[in-house]
Amino acid sequence: ASDGAGEAVRVTEDSGYNFQISPDGNTIYYAKIRDGEVWVWAVNVWAPNAGGRAPKPLISMTDSFCPGRHGMYFVPTSGAARLAYYDFADGGITPIATPSVVKPRFMIGVTADESALVYSESEFETSTLMAVQDFR
Repeated sequence: ASDGAGEAVRVTEDSGYNFQISPDGNTIYYAKIRDGEVWVWAVNVWAPNAGGRAPKPLISMTDSFCPGRHGMYFVPTSGAARLAYYDFADGGITPIATPSVVKPRFMIGVTADESALVYSESEFETSTLMAVQDFR
């Protein structure tokens, strides 16, 4: 464009919300309904061709997620785990113990070095932000 801005790139074809950007800035993760469940989808927005930009579903969740360098922190749909980690390399899911219940549908976040986690605590009908160091 003549004003110095680049061209817009369509990220989703048929909905998507609650997005997060990967630490390296190449992938956008977003929530989308699939077969009645909320899933995290991934799309490499800077792939050189449309095939490389095809969105891929990763995990079913409750609408709360945060990407790390090598995986995704998320609140699983099952009530068994308060928080879980999805490993991008092997697709494995590991439950993570937290001192309190993570409030579903609220944001969670992780520091750049992934040594601390911030989440909304589920306590009565209010929400309190909690920070946990050395949670892994």
